[in-house]
Amino acid sequence: MAFKPYKGPGGKYRMRFRFKGNEYSRVVRTKADGETWKQEKLAELKKADKEAPDGLTLSVMFETYMDDCRARMRPQTVDEKLRHLTKFADSLGQDVYPEQISIKLAQSFISSVQRDKTNKTANRYLRTVKACWNWHIKKGERIDNPWNNVEKYPEEAHLKNVPTAEQVAAVLMAANPFQSDYLQLILQTAARPGEIRLLKWDDVIFDRKVLILWTRKRRGGGKTPRPAHMTKTMETILRRRWANHPGGPWVFTHPDTGKNYERHSNAIQYMMTRLCKKADVSFFDLYSLRHYVSQRVIDSGKAKPVDVQRLLGHQRLTTTDNYIKSLVPDMHNLDDVLESILGQNEEENAQKGAQQGGTK
Repeated sequence: MAFKPYKGPGGKYRMRFRFKGNEYSRVVRTKADGETWKQEKLAELKKADKEAPDGLTLSVMFETYMDDCRARMRPQTVDEKLRHLTKFADSLGQDVYPEQISIKLAQSFISSVQRDKTNKTANRYLRTVKACWNWHIKKGERIDNPWNNVEKYPEEAHLKNVPTAEQVAAVLMAANPFQSDYLQLILQTAARPGEIRLLKWDDVIFDRKVLILWTRKRRGGGKTPRPAHMTKTMETILRRRWANHPGGPWVFTHPDTGKNYERHSNAIQYMMTRLCKKADVSFFDLYSLRHYVSQRVIDSGKAKPVDVQRLLGHQRLTTTDNYIKSLVPDMHNLDDVLESILGQNEEENAQKGAQQGGTK
């Protein structure tokens, strides 16, 4: 128990005490008032604690779930989930039991995120907390999931940013040798930038002209290999890098650390910002190169959806379908058809107009 002088309105002292890791405080006029309030508050807390269900608390619940996430997921995904769960825990102000989280409280929290952020961000928070509860239910905890009753917010569909061929060419012209190699391997494989950043020499098979790309974008978080054909351009780049590599397992080795480049390494994080500015083109990011290759393949008319699925390394064709829908389709192949239909309609309208004019 501790009393501290207080100069604000409402009293002369601030009384503080702790109960099961949580601190409680109140401004009081006298120390006797503070002692009375403490005893009443303790009785209230002990009664609530006695009536609370036995079992895991939210803090333990979050900790065990995050331990599993760290073992399965990429660091940036883990960071996002931890941020979401921490914000929810902070909003409560104290450690509670999952049974004490009502549907109303769950909805209120997601609504507050939506008001402060966006619909998309609120939906991401909802996905995280819902997954946490479901993970524990799957592990045998007999708890309800109040988040299942919270509806997602509508999100506006968006088109992926796809640079033009002229923009890509300009950026490649502005790139230094390291940047050019990195960008070319993304373009030649339609890989995610991280798959190239983490590429190892063990995954470069020259005699079979194959590159093995690895991704964690799978249910369960396990890494999955994706073979990619080694084009002549890729082989030239990789053989040159192999002949000059400083040692170590990585195709792209950080000169200062001797290890792989991190996602937030200066040379990676700001590569496209600097290159687009240098090339004097509108900004597009590294992922946009993957979109660019996909768009070119689709527009060629020579690839079926299943071919695009293999190129992009999607586990399900539905993912590829959604990906294709988010790209701006090339409609040049319909030009002749549209011209034929519209031209014919224009001709028919002109004839009808002439006939109507002749009858007047």
